[in-house]
Amino acid sequence: MIARPSSPSETALAVEGVTKTFDGTTALHRVSLELRRGEVHALIGRNGSGKSTLIKILAGYHHPDEGTIVSNGRSLAFPMTPADVRASGLAFVHQDLALVNGLSVLENLRVGRLGHRLLWRVPWRAERALARSALERFAAHIDPDTTVGNLSHVDRAIVAIVRGFMQLEDDAQGTLVLDEPTAFLPHGEVDRLFTAVRSLADHGTAVLFVTHRLDEVINLAGRVTVLRDGRRVATEAVNDIDESRLLELLLGRSIEGFYPALPEPRSDVTLRVENLSGSGVAGVSFDAHAGEIVGVTGLSGSGFEDVLYLLFGAISASGGRIRLGEETIGAHRMTPRRAIGMQIGFLPGDRQNLSGAQELGLGQNVSLPVLSSFFRRMRLEHGRETATVGELLRRFQVTPAVPSMKMSELSGGNQQKALLAKWLQQQPRLLLLHEPTQGIDVGAKQEVFVQLRNAAAAGVALVVASAEHEDLAHMCDRVIVFRHGQVAGTLAGADLTCEQVVQACYAVSR
Repeated sequence: MIARPSSPSETALAVEGVTKTFDGTTALHRVSLELRRGEVHALIGRNGSGKSTLIKILAGYHHPDEGTIVSNGRSLAFPMTPADVRASGLAFVHQDLALVNGLSVLENLRVGRLGHRLLWRVPWRAERALARSALERFAAHIDPDTTVGNLSHVDRAIVAIVRGFMQLEDDAQGTLVLDEPTAFLPHGEVDRLFTAVRSLADHGTAVLFVTHRLDEVINLAGRVTVLRDGRRVATEAVNDIDESRLLELLLGRSIEGFYPALPEPRSDVTLRVENLSGSGVAGVSFDAHAGEIVGVTGLSGSGFEDVLYLLFGAISASGGRIRLGEETIGAHRMTPRRAIGMQIGFLPGDRQNLSGAQELGLGQNVSLPVLSSFFRRMRLEHGRETATVGELLRRFQVTPAVPSMKMSELSGGNQQKALLAKWLQQQPRLLLLHEPTQGIDVGAKQEVFVQLRNAAAAGVALVVASAEHEDLAHMCDRVIVFRHGQVAGTLAGADLTCEQVVQACYAVSR
């Protein structure tokens, strides 16, 4: 399905006037995009902007209604098979990485190639040497025989990138599409991934880097294309643009008021933590007042990520006390059931596995904690449950607000808003949130900020654990910085800026 190559050029991928509609709804309208050899080109846009549709067209999953695509000098003709996509010089690393945890690194790297070769016997020694050479090219010190499930998050992402590079069939002049590879990586590990991406570009590969994180655009890409409502609104050199301008292009409006003003915390203490210990945390003490948003942060492995799980009883504590209002409990006795009974809500960072049931409907996810309220005479009133959840979803600006839709069918931002609705409907005294803005677009992020501000205004105490330093600096009253499982310092008032949070995180590691 691929035409003969044209003469070589500096253009690796050219998308021209691509349009795609679904059931009368336009997902892309005359979108054009050019990637040059050896460049990292960022693609950004809110959920629903058309990014995913464009990527699926490049992967052959959808075909465009109009427009042309030329990859590596070859005009693409649709429909395309996976073999056609590979032959066109396109390879993909999706957000979920598509690795098989039970197989070795070598098997994951070469399974696609070995699967379509007619071999009586696999030349494992030669394949192992090829895999080791490719890994070393990206300074990845990974044994090809290691089981992928035993690797760290960043090493798994690098393996997926190396596999994509190898899928280019030794043609480094192709294009590798990276679809949010950092979405679930700790900030401290992102630099290693960036080193691998830059090495890729140095070999002449064009990299299309899809991300929600604007700081990644600034730090990694040479150019950036912004999609909004299915249209390309800008392609700019990164050196000529800043984060404020990128935000305006994404939102289509001024960024004034992006972080809503916070209410004044009340004087009464809602949460008092004394000498909390367990899971790498030792002797941690702090308070949170009613209506206050307290941030906790630090470098990866500093222990800040575990504090919320210890407070909720999701990880067993070895010592310490937790006081909520007038009730005090030994931290080792805390369990999730007891925490919920004490009016503590908890939104974990892992939406896929811990926060919500992906294959259940929105209605089932949201109503689960209050399901008993919809029973009458031992019968569940489905109609009342559906109506109540539908109204709640609309109030929290979940789109679409359809209780019967599976959680997995919504964007990350809409999932997060639905999960916030699930907990806030219970009017908790304390809400614990782990990475509440991770992997969601800037528009959804702003809506989450508004919901957190509203919760604080209603008197809820919030504790937010996050490595998103700028968000913490703008939405928190105080930020507690961790080192080696202990509190290293607290920033508040004029000292609470993004720069000071970053400096405190890195300074305490020396």
